[in-house]
Amino acid sequence: MNKRAFVFIDGSNFYFKLRDLTSKLDGKYSLIDFDFRKFAEWLVRPNELLEIRYYLGAIRRERNNSKSERLYADQQKLIGKLQQQNIIITLGHVIRHPDKTHHEKGIDVRLAVEMIKFAR
Repeated sequence: MNKRAFVFIDGSNFYFKLRDLTSKLDGKYSLIDFDFRKFAEWLVRPNELLEIRYYLGAIRRERNNSKSERLYADQQKLIGKLQQQNIIITLGHVIRHPDKTHHEKGIDVRLAVEMIKFAR
């Protein structure tokens, strides 16, 4: 009898690693082409995949900021792709530091709490 499995994805860490890997493939693949469901099914084989949960910080649009607009649009495309693959998305916050760097807030805690919740 196969066990049942959930896959929890820390979106930020996964995104940056995937971006690094795809950049080495001479532009043959886009991040938006990645099949998260197929990857998760491969990951849990031979067990039964019940659910995929993807955690990421929500990018806020900033007026008159082209970088913010581009990042927001890219994230919306990703969210659409994840929804097409029937993946549950949990959004956290992104905070801006005085030095203008950005950092996700609360994602790791939410991911850990939900892992414990679903382990029952």
